[in-house]
Amino acid sequence: MSTPSLLFFAGLAVAMVYCYLGIRRQWGPPWRVAAVGTALCAIAMSLVLATNNNADPLLAVVYGVPLGAVLAIVTIIAALYFTRQSARAASQYDDGPA
Repeated sequence: MSTPSLLFFAGLAVAMVYCYLGIRRQWGPPWRVAAVGTALCAIAMSLVLATNNNADPLLAVVYGVPLGAVLAIVTIIAALYFTRQSARAASQYDDGPA
């Protein structure tokens, strides 16, 4: 991997962390955090693929956008799952006898 590719890969990691923490910490409405995070991941993955040696820019976009979106969606699903699990655990302790 070239240096620019590694930098864009780090950007992809930051975008995935944004997706996860944005959902878990409720930085905004979940749909907005998901939309921004998915767009960032799709762009970052396309740039990672485009900056590899001997890369075709059109194929980088064709493969990078769906792959980045899938990574973001999996990250968002994990964040939503853990958010709901912690909310369920918190409500279980709130409903118990006092």
